[in-house]
Amino acid sequence: MGVIVIAMFAEKLDADALIGFGVFLGWGILSIGLHATTLIAGLRMTQRRSLPIARLGSTLGLVPCGICGVIHIPFAIWALVAVYGSNAPNDFTD
Repeated sequence: MGVIVIAMFAEKLDADALIGFGVFLGWGILSIGLHATTLIAGLRMTQRRSLPIARLGSTLGLVPCGICGVIHIPFAIWALVAVYGSNAPNDFTD
C-alpha cells in the first residue's frame, strides 16, 4: 500500500488505478468502522448494558467485510437471537 501512495505522489498512476485505490481505501475505512461498532457492541453485551447498541452491533456483524467475514456470521446470528429474545429487555440496563 505504501508503494501505491509513493507512486501516486510521483504521478505514475493513471486514472483507473486512482479509482481502484479510492475504492480499496473506502472499503477499508468502512470495514474498520463496522468492526469497531461490532466490538463495542460485543463489549456492551458482556456488560449487559445498552440493548440498542447490542442490537446494532449484532446486525452489523452480518455484513461480511474483511478477510474473516464469513467466519463471524454464525456468531452474529447467535447474538441476534440473544438480543432479540423475549428476555433481552429484562437482562439489559440502559
